[in-house]
Amino acid sequence: MGLQQCHECKKDVSSEAKLCPHCGAPVKKLKATKKLTDKDMKIIIGFFIFLLVFVFIAIMWGNKGPITSPAGNQQQTPPPVKEGSQVATDAQIYRELEVCMNYAKKYENDDKLEFQRLSGNCVLGLKKYNKKQAAKAFQEYFDYYSR
Repeated sequence: MGLQQCHECKKDVSSEAKLCPHCGAPVKKLKATKKLTDKDMKIIIGFFIFLLVFVFIAIMWGNKGPITSPAGNQQQTPPPVKEGSQVATDAQIYRELEVCMNYAKKYENDDKLEFQRLSGNCVLGLKKYNKKQAAKAFQEYFDYYSR
């Protein structure tokens, strides 16, 4: 036997009463809340332990660490990109140069030295492509913008 609030007058009423003694409204029975048993708690704790072990294994499995040579603990670096080794279409090379040069043009009026440095880096960025393709993209860009 406990007390609960009447939904009409908000006064305390016995949970066993059928009508509120203050206002006469029918008393709605509150649903009993289920308490967790020991078995339920063990299942929940077991689930979290399983989840924790799974996350630990996933982290350890995914963490390969630095690449080392068989001879020692030296870290290997990827081989440098050779000139002309990347493959791209003429349009892709032209677009890369255009985007780079548009960024450099932001400095054309205010900081000439920065503009020259950035535009030089744009041209150097073409070295990773075939020389003929890079020269063609370079020529098309400067023909278009020198008009």
